[in-house]
Amino acid sequence: MLKKFSLLRSFTFGIWVTSQFITCILSPAFSAEKFKQNHGVVVILQSPLVASPRISEEIQDDPGTIIGIVREKESRRPVENVQVYIPSLKTGAVSQADGRFALNEVPAGVYTLKIRMLGYERITIDSLVVKAGAKVEIAPELVLKVYEVHEIQVTASRHEALAQSIPQLVSVVSRQKIRDRAISQTPEVLREEMGVVVQKTSNSGGSPIIRGLRANKILLLVDGIRMNNATYRGGNLHYLNTLNPGAIERMEVVHGPSSVLYGSDALGGTINTLTITPPFSVDDKLEFDGAAGTGFSSADETKYLNLHATASGRKWSLFTGFSLYSSGDVRRGSSWGDEMMQRLRSSPEAGRNLAKV
Repeated sequence: MLKKFSLLRSFTFGIWVTSQFITCILSPAFSAEKFKQNHGVVVILQSPLVASPRISEEIQDDPGTIIGIVREKESRRPVENVQVYIPSLKTGAVSQADGRFALNEVPAGVYTLKIRMLGYERITIDSLVVKAGAKVEIAPELVLKVYEVHEIQVTASRHEALAQSIPQLVSVVSRQKIRDRAISQTPEVLREEMGVVVQKTSNSGGSPIIRGLRANKILLLVDGIRMNNATYRGGNLHYLNTLNPGAIERMEVVHGPSSVLYGSDALGGTINTLTITPPFSVDDKLEFDGAAGTGFSSADETKYLNLHATASGRKWSLFTGFSLYSSGDVRRGSSWGDEMMQRLRSSPEAGRNLAKV
């Protein structure tokens, strides 16, 4: 009981001394030495009435807001479900159907803002200044990004599959490869493919040969629909020339028999030509697109023109194309033409010698 009373007495004295000290220190004529003589002790305590600088700053600095509209750079359309976040604060927001977003309750400071959406390039905004109680408005523009994945076989097995999981050798010619090869006719797409030879008896010809098999031993498909069958002639065919090269999205070549899937027509292989599929419009507005390609060759007087156009709405899309090709005659040289043809002739007769050039 005595201990409790002494503690209470000390506490009361401490408060009294502190209050006396505060009263004196606020007086202009305050002297610490005089206070010590009168009271015998100088007690300096931090008054709870004085607010710390940090608390004062937090009261004055109201949080700011970051707002904006996310759009696609090429089409200027708003993009939905875009992630906008501040890594240092571990907070973020997602854009709405109209592309708008808002980051509320952001403390004043300088931040790094990151914006990302699948299918688009990521955006990083450094040194974004947010002032107390202010709104910061930004207008990020997303750029489409093509992600390269493993090539897949879409139609040969009647369902999507990785190329390495298919027992036959499969080669895929993408749209980019078609552009790089600068073709004027559809059969020319296959000239650089392994195991495929394109036979041309004229500038307007082009018959693919896969592993020595040709014509009615190779099945030609357009978007999975047959172009030929086993009743066609056994000689080289030039049906691929009837396809507009500007309308091709990709070509898939299956090397080897595919008769289980397509019948006896696919004894030597299958060539499936997939045409461009126009996309649907994101909103209710009509969208139009098109492309053109032309070329000229002075050696054989070849001229070609490829045109295609697309139109699309929210629930429909249309694709149309036009192709024109014309070539001149190719004549053999007069000095060695006959000798070359003689040299290439073969005869099964025994003892027959080829003419020397």
